[in-house]
Amino acid sequence: YSSWAEWIEAYRYDPFVQAYDDYWRYGGLGGAVYAELDSNPTFIKCLFDGNRTYGAFSGIGGNGSHEPWPDRHMKIENGGGAFFATRGCKVKMVDCTLRNNIADSSTIYDADPTADPPAEDIFDDYYVSFGGGVAYTDDCVFKVINTTFKNNEAAIGGGLYFDESTVDVADSN
Repeated sequence: YSSWAEWIEAYRYDPFVQAYDDYWRYGGLGGAVYAELDSNPTFIKCLFDGNRTYGAFSGIGGNGSHEPWPDRHMKIENGGGAFFATRGCKVKMVDCTLRNNIADSSTIYDADPTADPPAEDIFDDYYVSFGGGVAYTDDCVFKVINTTFKNNEAAIGGGLYFDESTVDVADSN
């Protein structure tokens, strides 16, 4: 591919391809648990306490025959401070507690902390982290019963974040 736009246009998810996914799908997701490809975990009376995901920075690409892409270091998002699920997972949590979990919400990268005057910082958008307690995407079903979310942090969805998925929450705080 000669550009990200070309790659994105050509990319198609196929759950039947037995291969590892692109490296960025695994960076900074699920501080304690990462579930993928139609997994069906059930958690009963579990405690997720003090877990954390961290963002990262991409390298600068290119092999000499094309312009480098990306042409600068980019912040890679992170999510699911305690738990992350994607691609058709069916997750159930019963009588669980998720507390003090963090999806790193740092939105500034200090390119050279020792420079005087300070070097140019790289600023990012607020979507740098999601789901301090739990994050799930891409056709997941998440059922939560009698579960407590307390003091979880993220830029978006401190306790719970979901995208293109279904959530059913009952008797939970």
